[in-house]
Order: sequence, then C-alpha cells, then structure tokens
Amino acid sequence: DCKAYNDYREIINRKDIDAVCIATPDHWHAIQTVEAVNSGKDVYCEKPLTHNVHESVQVMKAVAKK
Repeated sequence: DCKAYNDYREIINRKDIDAVCIATPDHWHAIQTVEAVNSGKDVYCEKPLTHNVHESVQVMKAVAKK
C-alpha cells in the first residue's frame, strides 16, 4: 500500500516507519532531517544536506542527541 502525503510531518509521526528518504527541494532538507531524527527515524537525504554552516550544526546536534 503506497499512500501520498501533503505534509511530511504525517510520515515522520507514523510509528510504523523506521526510516525516511528525503528527496524534497533543497531548502527543506535540513528542516526535515532534523525533525525526522528527533522523531527517532533513520534518514537518507539527497545532496545537499544543508545550505550553510548553521543548518549543518543543527543537523549534527540532532544526530548527536539520538
């Protein structure tokens, strides 16, 4: 069963999903990665993961807390 979503948070909040593949427009990558990691998901993200150092630090902090 393959379901479409309009809001990525619906997928991140699902308890039956362990990992996500982020293939959205670049400006969403860091935000979605941090939220997914904070929700306990494993993440595979297309390049670029982030656009700047600030976003990179936010991703690293989220992963370090996991």
